[in-house]
Amino acid sequence: MNASDLTETQFHVLLQKGIQVAKLTAIHNYYPRPETGMSLTYYREKNRFYKSYGVRTGGFIPSHTTPRGPMKEGLPSIETHRYAPVSVAVAEMVADGLTDIIYFGDPAPANEDWNTAAGVADGTIPLRVEWAVSPGDEIVQLLRQVHTSRRDYADFVIRSTYSTAYPEPTGVALAPNHTAARPLGTITIDNTNYGRYAGELQITKTDLSSDKRVNVIGRVITEDQPLLPYITPHTRFTFQIS
Repeated sequence: MNASDLTETQFHVLLQKGIQVAKLTAIHNYYPRPETGMSLTYYREKNRFYKSYGVRTGGFIPSHTTPRGPMKEGLPSIETHRYAPVSVAVAEMVADGLTDIIYFGDPAPANEDWNTAAGVADGTIPLRVEWAVSPGDEIVQLLRQVHTSRRDYADFVIRSTYSTAYPEPTGVALAPNHTAARPLGTITIDNTNYGRYAGELQITKTDLSSDKRVNVIGRVITEDQPLLPYITPHTRFTFQIS
């Protein structure tokens, strides 16, 4: 079914005529012309309706590698995804279980795009980083792990589960270093001044002031900061380390 255009009245007529809901998939349009894609709010409203009846849903995201002609402006269902990172587009579509199938509208996505889309759909959020300091080997090893946000979700920061256990077996002592202000998206590790919290890795969800107990490592790049609200309790996330 055309998920974008079908009205609730038309859908109820189909139900009355005995259509088999289990065999239906409601797929949204894609929009070649810039500024004509749907809003994320409308997309989610439509999908909540279909999901309430057990109908599978699908939508399109663009490929920035080989945009399809003649417009070559991407083929998204949602307008704000036209130039957005693949990770953001997928995270916004799968949030709350509202999308079952995601299609690349354009041909020949890069392997990186396939892998990113598959990872996000599977529940792992990738974050690209701008470094505030040159991370030492011990910090790189910590950052390379697949992190999981804590179940007891903090209001101001995303906390990596078990990161405080990292220094103990490695013998790493994180001395105070670059204890700067922490604007939204800042990646930090608690230093030895924080006692038993030393080694805890966090990402700030709001602007925070400096703290002599907290080392600033880097910051999630601006383009990936919209992903932070999708790191909810027990969500996996990774840092892209160059």
